[in-house]
Amino acid sequence: MIKAVIFDLDGVLSDSEGANLGAAALSFQDQGFNLTAEDNAFVTGRHPTDYLVELVKKYPVDIEKFHDDVRRHYLDLVAEAKLLPFVKEVFKLLKHYNIKIALATSSPADFVEELFIKKYDFGSVFDVLVTFDDCDVRKPEPLVYNIVRERLELEASECLVVEDTVIGVRAAKAAGMVCVAVPNEYTKNHDFSEADQVIKSLGSVSLDFIKKLGGL
Repeated sequence: MIKAVIFDLDGVLSDSEGANLGAAALSFQDQGFNLTAEDNAFVTGRHPTDYLVELVKKYPVDIEKFHDDVRRHYLDLVAEAKLLPFVKEVFKLLKHYNIKIALATSSPADFVEELFIKKYDFGSVFDVLVTFDDCDVRKPEPLVYNIVRERLELEASECLVVEDTVIGVRAAKAAGMVCVAVPNEYTKNHDFSEADQVIKSLGSVSLDFIKKLGGL
């Protein structure tokens, strides 16, 4: 039985996935390099530290400058990010049925607080919130989801994860959780075969939907 729904942030609750990709592209351009479509696919869903390990072999950027640039560009772009459709409706549904709500993101706590929690007045929504400040190992490692589960005091089988990238899905499945993928324009070509179900938007989430995924 599902007792909690755990959400990724970028690309699931906020349309900020594009900010991540845009910041990367601009930061490479600042040093004279243009990313290819293949590079963009690799960047999507990954933190700069993680994608730079590979891309710096192809584009010899000044890493310190890159990190300064990417943070600046990201903050500019994410300020324009909007809440994705049906987020508030799903939160209301889960609260109504006493299903716990958690957030599991690789973003730092200050970004999450200022650019999401305060922006949308979600301070009382999440029962558990885990950011990169709590977990210095990023997805696809399952640690962030294991930490959420421990704080929720639930079994993995009682947790439903909502992700928008194949990296996130792999992390959730490695943690032993049920996982739903919600592709967006940046991840629509990902291979979501590991997900338990793929949906077009959060509008597909209902009590019956959650019960079925929980085996009821």
